[in-house]
Amino acid sequence: MLSTPKSETGPHRGFVEKFMVDPEFRGRGVGTGIMKMMEVVALERGAWLLMLDTDVGSLGEGIYRRMGYIECGRIPEYDVWSKTGELKTEVFFYKKLTQSEEGKESSVKEEKKEDVNELN
Repeated sequence: MLSTPKSETGPHRGFVEKFMVDPEFRGRGVGTGIMKMMEVVALERGAWLLMLDTDVGSLGEGIYRRMGYIECGRIPEYDVWSKTGELKTEVFFYKKLTQSEEGKESSVKEEKKEDVNELN
């Protein structure tokens, strides 16, 4: 669900791969909890810049915006909806998790751990 590049130019980047929450568990904070844990794991791996993408209008789009991810572009006809064959527009996001210039971690890591513990 979280990948990091092996190149010398991108050790600070992480990519959140696609994931879906079972419809039975949607609206209960599961997706947000998963994202918070991915942010913690990313920081532990040294990745303070996360990138991801999702279909325009998806539930994930709202979650990412609420969590502070910044839209950086859209590509029309990027994905094919498997059930209908419809071409979907994809929206791309990024989020900086730390203050990169000083190499100092922000309080994101501790905040995320506390928030995730509340889900348990």
